[in-house]
Amino acid sequence: MSHMTFATDTLTIAQTAYQDALSGKAMQKDGRRLERHEIAALLDQVNHWTNEVGKEASKTAGRSSGTIQVWR
Repeated sequence: MSHMTFATDTLTIAQTAYQDALSGKAMQKDGRRLERHEIAALLDQVNHWTNEVGKEASKTAGRSSGTIQVWR
């Protein structure tokens, strides 16, 4: 069983909020109502947290983010 990280959990929340906004639903998070007109901001959050999850995955795999490994 894999351990969920803050970034992974937050990405899931952002993706759900984004999908809900696209379908016209509203979501409340930390007392703030997120609605359809915030789709661009929600997509920015999805992209940000997708990158954070990628960085964590790279570190877990033994690589630091942004590093290119060349095998000879």
